Amino acid sequence: MKEIFLTQGWCPHQIRRLQQVYTLETLTYLSSLDRRGFRPNNHDGCATAARCIANNVDMKNYNTAHTPSCSKDCSTLAVDYAAVVAIIRDGGVPLVSIHVDPASGVLEPVFHLRVRPRLPSTRYTVLSHVWFDGLGNPSANALPSCQVHWRWTGRAKALFFILNASPQPPVFWMDTLCIPVGDSEKSLRKTAINQMASIYAAAVQELVLDSELLQCNARVSTATESLARMACSAWMTRSWTLQEGVLARECVFQFENHAIDPVHEWCLHGPRDPYRAVTHKAVFPDVEDVAGWSIYKELYNNFWDTLHQDWKSRFRRDPPTPAAYKADGGALVSIGGFRGSQAVGKVHTLPAAEGLLKRGKSGLDKKDHFTMDLGDEHRLKQLVDTWNELAHRSTTMPEDLHVIIANLLDFNADRVMEIATRAERMRAMILGFKLLPVSLFWNTGSKWRDEPHSLGSCNGWIPVEPSKSKLTLLPVMRVTPQWLHLDFEIGRDDNATMPQVLLLQTKPAIDTTTFMFMDPRSRVHYGVTLYEDQHRAELEERIAIDTSFCLIIETPLQLAVDYATRGAMYSRLSGPLEDQIKEVQLIYCFPIDIRRINTALDISKHVPQVEYLPPSTKVLVKYDPIDNSKPLPRRLNNGPSLQGAVAVIILAPLSAVAAVGCLFAFVAIIAQPPHTFSSSARGLLIAFFALGPGAGILGLVWLLFMMPFIYRKWLLSFNSNWADSDRKGWWGKYVRMEKKLGRVELGVFEWVENIVKRWKLTVAHRRRNETIIPA
Repeated sequence: MKEIFLTQGWCPHQIRRLQQVYTLETLTYLSSLDRRGFRPNNHDGCATAARCIANNVDMKNYNTAHTPSCSKDCSTLAVDYAAVVAIIRDGGVPLVSIHVDPASGVLEPVFHLRVRPRLPSTRYTVLSHVWFDGLGNPSANALPSCQVHWRWTGRAKALFFILNASPQPPVFWMDTLCIPVGDSEKSLRKTAINQMASIYAAAVQELVLDSELLQCNARVSTATESLARMACSAWMTRSWTLQEGVLARECVFQFENHAIDPVHEWCLHGPRDPYRAVTHKAVFPDVEDVAGWSIYKELYNNFWDTLHQDWKSRFRRDPPTPAAYKADGGALVSIGGFRGSQAVGKVHTLPAAEGLLKRGKSGLDKKDHFTMDLGDEHRLKQLVDTWNELAHRSTTMPEDLHVIIANLLDFNADRVMEIATRAERMRAMILGFKLLPVSLFWNTGSKWRDEPHSLGSCNGWIPVEPSKSKLTLLPVMRVTPQWLHLDFEIGRDDNATMPQVLLLQTKPAIDTTTFMFMDPRSRVHYGVTLYEDQHRAELEERIAIDTSFCLIIETPLQLAVDYATRGAMYSRLSGPLEDQIKEVQLIYCFPIDIRRINTALDISKHVPQVEYLPPSTKVLVKYDPIDNSKPLPRRLNNGPSLQGAVAVIILAPLSAVAAVGCLFAFVAIIAQPPHTFSSSARGLLIAFFALGPGAGILGLVWLLFMMPFIYRKWLLSFNSNWADSDRKGWWGKYVRMEKKLGRVELGVFEWVENIVKRWKLTVAHRRRNETIIPA
């Protein structure tokens, strides 16, 4: 199958990644998609590179592309460079709008680009692209006029006005036009790059311009093919675009003749809105096509997870399937005026590490829909997801990688990039977590110990950047001052394989980068491969000095038969072996893998045995904290607590219900003889006006005044001078109030849910009784 992929123009690195993610049926479908001819590049050089390099660019020889219909000699249209610089210098974000000279003709309009600063009320779109496609410009903040003309006329103009419903010219941000390129403005360029998290997070929508998609006709393609091309596009393989797609509220992909927002137009069952689906002629698999739906759902789930939609979308990937759907020519249409269900949910629907295995197939718990901010378990998942995605992505500028990581982990990029070296930046971010995955120890990529200043450090496990060593959510370790507490109980499931801790009873005999040991239970020999051979001298020194060593492996030894299991080797600090070991203190040495070996091999050398430590053993791994430093501040999350959603949702309905109750009670009191306006009646009438119109006025005041203020506060958290101290005071009290209201909302939700369940059970019981025919 790999040869089929290569023949169709796929990258070998992407093929390897797809084989890790998709089933054979989906891989077979993807291999049928011909990707040749969309770009002038090929993947011949990718086979010997660590990552895909086909879409990397040479900035010194970069040529900005013209549209296919252009004669390539059109003029260049530039923004006001001085205005862009002034806005960024004042701490703002420049936005661009396209204007037509009224004196020019309709057939040959003359365009101008105008720059304005972003305001909290500005609705704008960000244009995201792969620089290899030619929409960049390393020498000027300008584009060929043909590109501007295309963005104004025809489909592009219509799309812009759809995204920005306003009589004014649509406003957009594009790195080519809004990030200064002059050599004299390098510091401002750095500032503008560090603003990108704020820019993408605050935008109304993101328009993705990928040259392959721009040449594909979405109206003649099936929904599965369009989804496959989006999920496997070059845009989805770049590091910068991961940040852009994750931070953006909505990602719209531009095809040749149509733009698709797969998250908000489609769901796991097909179209979210049947009427919209018919209008756009999205052809989904037939209802009886089980294999077709399986491929579509697998692609949709992967697309959804890649863009972290569970972290930000108010929609669910699997809303309740309308019973009124029927098949009609392969497309799902509506019966009886039913408009597709858009499931109610909060912005954050986050799978946590703790209890993850006990949740639904989506990894979600209903309580996650009411999360006000990110807890330690959510932060852990954020790190794991970010690592695993960046591990397979490429960037032309590797030095920008830590900006991307900081933005994806909610750190302030300015503050991170102020740290001197790449290793120290990653150390500051990693040690900013309270929970970390134990699988960081299995990482075989570049780490802290590779730096010149790392000699004698206990931080040899800290990565410098994400590698292709996959991280897993479980097991976890808790970060405390100087120690990492490995916790194998969090999320433990009876059917899950748990790590094993093995003590080497004698020092290993290192032969190049391998040694052997014997399992005393089964008398089976295992081979241990040590990574990072460049540090072999350090290992030999440790073997000569340290008294004992420990191995922690990802899965039990008995499973290391047909494949190697990952792990790490540690030196032990807590002295000689005891009969009853309750705690071990370790220092990380190297990542390893272990595989069962043939006992017929030469084992004339001494082979140490291992001792199994019981699961109750407390395992501590030492690390060196950062001297005299404070944790990096994290920006606020634009969840319900910042949108005022909880307050409005709770206060308005409950107040309305209470007001109606007061009104009924008032009428009941007045209706009783002698029909006097008693103190109780006056109190109920006052309560009615306070709860009814009062709640409406409160909601109006909230929307007009509090919401914009809270939104500004959220934008300020992206600035470099934002600190954790800004979370205190009245702001901290407000967030705590929102959390309490969130718990109230959850209680109301569960109460209503129980009532609905009881009603359904009652109805079902009555129907069963009605169907019983007397004998």
